[in-house]
Amino acid sequence: MEIPEAQAKQVFLGNGFSEDFVDNLIEMGTAIKTRFMNYQKRNNLNTTPTIVEDFEKEVYMTINNNQ
Repeated sequence: MEIPEAQAKQVFLGNGFSEDFVDNLIEMGTAIKTRFMNYQKRNNLNTTPTIVEDFEKEVYMTINNNQ
């Protein structure tokens, strides 16, 4: 079920989300709905063998430990 954007915005704002966040969320939803934002399906050409756990250890934790 779809509700008008203005109504959705009020629901999010009423739940404590910032107006900037809500505006960006609605904009992203509109981009997906209109296919302006079109995700590619994953395949061997656009997917790396890196798993999230390795990324966390090798990249994320390294960045956070250096701050």
